[in-house]
Order: sequence, then C-alpha cells, then structure tokens
Amino acid sequence: MSAARDLSAVAPYAPEQSADHRRTMLGLKIFLVSLGVFFGALLVLYAMLRWSLPEWPPAGQPAFPILLPTLNTGVVWISSAVIHAALGALRTAKPRRFGQLMLVTANLGAVFLALQVLLFRQAVGMGLQVGSNVYSAVFFTLAGVHAVHVLVGVTALAALALMAFRAPTGRNRLIRARMWATYWHFMGAVWTIMYVALFLV
Repeated sequence: MSAARDLSAVAPYAPEQSADHRRTMLGLKIFLVSLGVFFGALLVLYAMLRWSLPEWPPAGQPAFPILLPTLNTGVVWISSAVIHAALGALRTAKPRRFGQLMLVTANLGAVFLALQVLLFRQAVGMGLQVGSNVYSAVFFTLAGVHAVHVLVGVTALAALALMAFRAPTGRNRLIRARMWATYWHFMGAVWTIMYVALFLV
C-alpha cells in the first residue's frame, strides 16, 4: 500500500511523452534556435567590427564596464543550479519545494535585471550612447534584447511558483517546468557567451 501511495503521489509529475508534449518542445526548440541565430548574428557583427579596427575600444569610446557583468554572470550560474534543483523536487513529488526553488530562481532573475539597469546607467555615464555608433548600438541591443527575454522568464517562473503553492498537483506541471527551465538555461548560456565576447576577450 505504501508503494502504491508513493506511485500515486509521483504520477502527476511523471514526464508525459504525448503528441502535445512533443509539439510543445519542438516549438520551443525552433524558437530558441531562431533566437540563437539572432544573438549569433549580432555577435558576429560585433566580432567583425572589433577585428576591422586597429585599436579596441574604438578611438574616443570607453571600454565596457566589467564588475557588474561579472556579478551578473555569477547570478546566472546560481539561478541555473537552483532551477535544476527545482525540477528535481518536482520529479520527486515535492511541489512546495518546487515552488520555493522556482521563486528563488525568479528572484535571482530580478536581481540580474536590476544589475543590468545599473550596468546601462553606468555605461551611459561613461559616454556610451544608444545608437550613437555601431560599437554602442551592438552592446545595448544585445544586452537589452537579452534583458527583455529574461524578464519574460522571470514572469513565467514566478507564475509557476504561485501555481505550485495554490494547486500542489497539476497534470502538465512538469512539462511546463521543463519547458521554462530549458528556456532559462538557454538565456543563461547566451549571457555567458555575451560576457566572454563583450567583457573578457
């Protein structure tokens, strides 16, 4: 009886390889590939600009600030570890723990966005102006578009956390969680590549 109860508790969170699930994940993968192409094109443009100039940063332009992006990279990596733990909690039928960890991840995303706002203000204070030249335009476009997509992720993760607290069970809970975790890991990977390309190399 104990084993049957355990199985019953876990069942609502078991992966469902239904046609709807496969279509959902396929749609997500197509979206992420297209988004990756967009970010990749901007990074290629940035690389072409950098290697076409005799000095870097370009004459009269400040170097990108490094401290805030470094802090944000740490925030991103921690949030990826937390959301991975959240999925593990959901798979073992611990919806409240899942909700708590999702809420922590959403809060880390909010911290990331707050630090990005500070980064934008610092960059403008150093003399970088949106649209004044290709150098600053690529920076603000990459960081700005990425921040918008992080905001979407923060909203979704917070919603998943609230649903976990209000309704402990849900037929498609794990599917939604896996989808948004994949999205979150992708945005974290994009930021890591941006960090290396823009601030370290």
